[in-house]
Amino acid sequence: PADKVKCVVFDLDNTLWDGVVGDDGDNVQIKHDVVDLIKSLDKRGIICSIASKNDYSTAWSMVTKFGLKDYFLFSKINWGQKSESIKAIAKEMNVNVDTLAFIDDSRFEREEVKSALPQVRTYDVTDIKKMKELPEFDVPITSQSHVRRASYLENIEREKEYKTLNNNFDQFLLSCKMKMSIFKSNENFDRCHELIS
Repeated sequence: PADKVKCVVFDLDNTLWDGVVGDDGDNVQIKHDVVDLIKSLDKRGIICSIASKNDYSTAWSMVTKFGLKDYFLFSKINWGQKSESIKAIAKEMNVNVDTLAFIDDSRFEREEVKSALPQVRTYDVTDIKKMKELPEFDVPITSQSHVRRASYLENIEREKEYKTLNNNFDQFLLSCKMKMSIFKSNENFDRCHELIS
């Protein structure tokens, strides 16, 4: 695994909430300590995602009901192997898979991920309370950390726009209406350091 985690991938049933959404329906209960972790990671600029074996519309409606849909990017809710979902998340984020971590209540699912992707850190849901204190989550907090999720959302929107223009790159660039400014400043030193380290 890399020294620092860039994305934490969460299971849903009996991890984000108590219960199985397909069986227990609206009776599932959110785990507040998990929500606290998600919000803490978000403040540090660590992206949160989902790899869950569920019916997408049923599970996503519950994530929405709990007011958490905006915290999760690149989520994979399907019936495939979770290791494949994690690989897809890393690819969409454009990061190495060794910068991802995975939380699941199921030992079987954690072992499947460990077997296929030994470079991914895996955690039991019972590890939640101590995770914030682990060194792999102790990342430098910069002005960019607080807006990292928003930056990824902007990239997702740009990708959608690009596809609506039939992958015409020149047309896409024109639609962005970008402006470049050149200036000398030490204000962005922390961000530059973060990008090269």
